Amino acid sequence: MNPFLILLYYLLKAVVYVSLRAFHGRVSVVNKKLAAHAAPLIVVSNHPATLLDPLHAVVNVKGIVFFLANASLFKYKLSAWLLNRLYCIPVERVQDVNGRPLRNEQNFARARQHLSNGGKLYVAVEGSSYAERRLRKVKTGTARIALRAEAAHNFRLGISILPTGLNYEDPNAFRKPVLVIYDKPIRVADFQELYEKDEPEAVLALTNAIAERLDKLIINTTDDGEDLLLRQMETLLQNEEPLPLYRHFLRTKELQQKLKKLAAESPQAHAGFAKRVKSYFEKLNSLGISDEALITPLCPIRMTLLTFGLPFALAGWLMHRPPGFSLRALSRSLNKDIHWMSTYNYVPSLVIYPLFYWLEVSIFTHWLPGWGWAFLAGFVLLGLWWEWYREAARLFFQQVKILTGNRTYKTAIAQAKEMRKQLAVGSWRLTTDNG
Repeated sequence: MNPFLILLYYLLKAVVYVSLRAFHGRVSVVNKKLAAHAAPLIVVSNHPATLLDPLHAVVNVKGIVFFLANASLFKYKLSAWLLNRLYCIPVERVQDVNGRPLRNEQNFARARQHLSNGGKLYVAVEGSSYAERRLRKVKTGTARIALRAEAAHNFRLGISILPTGLNYEDPNAFRKPVLVIYDKPIRVADFQELYEKDEPEAVLALTNAIAERLDKLIINTTDDGEDLLLRQMETLLQNEEPLPLYRHFLRTKELQQKLKKLAAESPQAHAGFAKRVKSYFEKLNSLGISDEALITPLCPIRMTLLTFGLPFALAGWLMHRPPGFSLRALSRSLNKDIHWMSTYNYVPSLVIYPLFYWLEVSIFTHWLPGWGWAFLAGFVLLGLWWEWYREAARLFFQQVKILTGNRTYKTAIAQAKEMRKQLAVGSWRLTTDNG
């Protein structure tokens, strides 16, 4: 490999590692040690956030990882030249070829050769990206590449497939956390006997194994109705009993199973429960408050921090308003597809925020030479303070609204509290000890 490209890869990897944490605010990784699994290795994941998905999946993986990428990204000479040198292998999809047969064999052969040479490869196995909590049909390409590479070496290569679950609170929003879960790798050689008897059956079996593993690593809803109900229940439970990201994920998985069981055993009871949950949140919306504000008492310490911290919050807002406004304006002008919003928010931020940091530091040091690093540190700290202050102030004003409303409003608040009580939120809590 070209030494310069190797250096560039690791430099970009460091930038990605830092920038993803800045972009999301919090990135929690479960079973990170599994990302150190030896090559040859195929890293697979679900695909809700376009470019962010491969970055999250491989940034913890040791060594250089090649990427199977959408062939439409290679249609221009410059992008094709760049992507081919940044370890990307193009793959055609049905939606990209206007009805003609797919021509992927040459690129699949390139992927097999890379694995045969002891390489690592990333594949988004759904093929397309949608900003939904849903695992779409897993394509067979990964299984075909892995099995044929192994078959060419009498199943002695030792290829493994590393399932990776990506769980975003909101893939399109800035400073919303993400949970990355690695699972025990799948040994491709375990499918040797079936492959030698029936290759298509082996491909299907391995593909199904990948899908089953990914299903366990993500919140996989069947439709928008289930997802809405699940999100509303997550909100109720997290406000009542906050949990760290991974335990919150486990609780949601258990909650989803309980709701499915209720739907199977008593569809009418499930429909009634879903209707009551929907009515409760509609009630909150009509009152202009959140569930958190309804159940959280006023905190004197928070009130004090809001009072004396206002000047610092305003400073943080003023510092971050120009880059934030510029980023949103640029993202909206470049993209209208919600499923690509995460990429158009993340990529420009890698340029816009450092540029504005540099400009503001330059202006500050023009007036106060030698204080640039102090200003930069203050820039970050005041930004974090403004982030906290904005949410705390929103909660505070809703709580004040609850306390100072007229008689009619307070009656409606009492009704909302009773509606919440009737949902028996406590009975839906996590009942098993998941660590």
